[in-house]
Amino acid sequence: MKDILPQDTNLTVKTKQKISSFTILLTIEDLIEKGLFSEAEKNLMALLADEVVSDPEIKSKMRTAVFYLAKTLINEKKYEKAVRFLESLCADFKHNAEYFSLLGKSFNGAGDTKNAISILEEGCYRFQDNIELYCALFDAFDFDGKPLHAVNVLRKLTLSTNSPLAYRNALQKIISRKTDNADKNKIKFALLSNFTFDQIEIYLELECRLINIKPEFYKAGYDMYNQEMLDLYSGLYGFQPDIVLLAIHTRQFFSELYYELCEIETRKLWQLARDRFDTLDKSISFYANNSKATILINRFTLPTYSPFSINDLMEKNSQERVVNYLNKRLLSLCRKHGNKIKIVDTERTLSKVGKEFAADETKRTLAKVEIAARAMPFIARDYMRFVKAIKFKNRKCIVLDLDNTLWGGIVGEDGFENIKLGIEPPGNAYVEFQKLLKSYFSKGIILAINSKNNFDDAIEVIRDHPDMILREEHFACVKINWKSKVDNLLEIAEEINLNLDSFIFVDDNPAERKLIRDKLPEVLVPEMPKDPSGYTEVLNKLNDLDTLYLTEEDKKRGKMYMGEIKRKYLKESTQTLEEYLETLKMKAHIFQADKFTLPRITQLINKTNQFNLTTKRYSEGELRCLAEASSSDVYGLKVKDIFGDIGIVGVIINKKEDNCWYLDTFLMSCRVLGRKLEDFFLDYIIGQATKNGVREVWGRYIRTRKNSIVKSFYNDFGFSPAGTENDAKLYSIGVSDYEPKSMKFIEIDKI
Repeated sequence: MKDILPQDTNLTVKTKQKISSFTILLTIEDLIEKGLFSEAEKNLMALLADEVVSDPEIKSKMRTAVFYLAKTLINEKKYEKAVRFLESLCADFKHNAEYFSLLGKSFNGAGDTKNAISILEEGCYRFQDNIELYCALFDAFDFDGKPLHAVNVLRKLTLSTNSPLAYRNALQKIISRKTDNADKNKIKFALLSNFTFDQIEIYLELECRLINIKPEFYKAGYDMYNQEMLDLYSGLYGFQPDIVLLAIHTRQFFSELYYELCEIETRKLWQLARDRFDTLDKSISFYANNSKATILINRFTLPTYSPFSINDLMEKNSQERVVNYLNKRLLSLCRKHGNKIKIVDTERTLSKVGKEFAADETKRTLAKVEIAARAMPFIARDYMRFVKAIKFKNRKCIVLDLDNTLWGGIVGEDGFENIKLGIEPPGNAYVEFQKLLKSYFSKGIILAINSKNNFDDAIEVIRDHPDMILREEHFACVKINWKSKVDNLLEIAEEINLNLDSFIFVDDNPAERKLIRDKLPEVLVPEMPKDPSGYTEVLNKLNDLDTLYLTEEDKKRGKMYMGEIKRKYLKESTQTLEEYLETLKMKAHIFQADKFTLPRITQLINKTNQFNLTTKRYSEGELRCLAEASSSDVYGLKVKDIFGDIGIVGVIINKKEDNCWYLDTFLMSCRVLGRKLEDFFLDYIIGQATKNGVREVWGRYIRTRKNSIVKSFYNDFGFSPAGTENDAKLYSIGVSDYEPKSMKFIEIDKI
């Protein structure tokens, strides 16, 4: 290196070299700013070759200059030059998140998305909390025309960091992207609270956009929730939200619990508790009776400190007792209004993340911020449990590997007796994981197996191992073979008749997880830890497995799908459709909806797409009004056969006007298609019309992307075309001319 300092100085050789290097680095920076990139690169490479670069201070300055040149080349759209420069660097510069980010951007700019994605995925794996890397990978997938992969990158980013900055960056990215359906799939939130809660908006907006829902927000003034709910002309009523988030914090609602418990008279304390909840009850009940919105109200949380200190649980005026009283009243309020009001368990969430972590005392005293921004991702995800259930964006099936997932070890190599499964570690972790999965099965989550294994070895464990919790009857579909897990999963989806976005894939092997993510991005693939004791925590953190209400059909769903597999085998073994239908020995019960059947009917109406003549969606409250009105009926169809109870599988909403019946809604679950049950159901309705002296029954077909299978249904049944109305094709049939259909293979079940 040329010495640019005078020779007669008293500086050491090493110091002179450092000063010289710094001078050269300043020259390089000047060359970059002037656009003399080749000269800058030449000087950098010369400096890199000098052994003085081993000095830590020089190295740091050198790294800054290297990445400054790379950034400038990218900004000037000299992508190929940036790639060549970055790839020519020595290994010292390549163990850095910024290196992966810049090289990925360079490849992407050069149009080489394959290499861009590869290098950025490696960077995200190495530096799991680096926001810039995830954003660059999002851009690469988006540029490559893979929107689902891009969205999955942002989902992983928010889960990896939980930081407000990550959410802001991710939201900017996803808003900048053009989507096909987000504008059509909207949801309206109203935020009502007694503390500063506006910051939840950014977290909810991103979480909604990650599942292709575009949210709109209405924010009431601070502590204005009572006035907004009681005034029919308030902004809240004008906004007509789908969901109201009513965030009531214990401190602002009942401040006496924090410092005055030792002073306040018992009678006065409990009178205050009753009066304050009575006021809240009045406001919520009034709004619930005058709105179609679902109200999500948080559970009252226990303060972290009590004036009674260690004696709080023993005192009759304790915080614990008062908070429990408020929560019991809240539960009674929810039950009074059915499914219109739901409790969000904020107490449990804050306990998991830590109440001290979730607090910011400075912002609380300055601006009444009771929940710190760093805890908002966790609160938002709790709200999303309800949102996903309301919008039917929840997952319905968990597909499981076997070796090192349901048990420890590889059964084909270790043998039946030597796999890890039992009361001793690590086998107890697999037992606990299976117990969790069985609890999911009991609430209606479908389980399936997708394993590369010898069938006989694996099925022996499932059938005969004494410590197995899950048995063959718990799995709706079993794929144990040596085929690609992608192919197996596609077959599982077809056999169970669910879309890919209904699945969660659980596998201990990172390569298999990546394969499913790459090939089937609709499937949710959680990152599993190496230690099996962490498996249960991974699934427990997911907010994709909840339902708004748990119906009897939900509890039996796993068994129902096993019945479907048996029906499929029966159909394949019979010679004709008539023989198959006769052998099923179906029994059908047609009923008018009541409070016990409305939740399941609501589910069907809001998620059935294929055999659905109009695809109208109704809330449970709207259906209750239709069922109770004299001008309409809500009918349900329940079916069972030799393989068991199939549950409620059909819905007809009939509106009566001018001696005619109008079929507003007619749908059937896809599980029973091809069994003539739709004809049986409609035949029964026309029979009821005859008994009531009705002149005509009218039907309508509104075409959607998914219901083409029913476009000729009314024609085929015997209805006559009767014109159009807006987007609907109309059909009618004269009741007096109708000849009832003979379907002897279906028996009326009186129940």
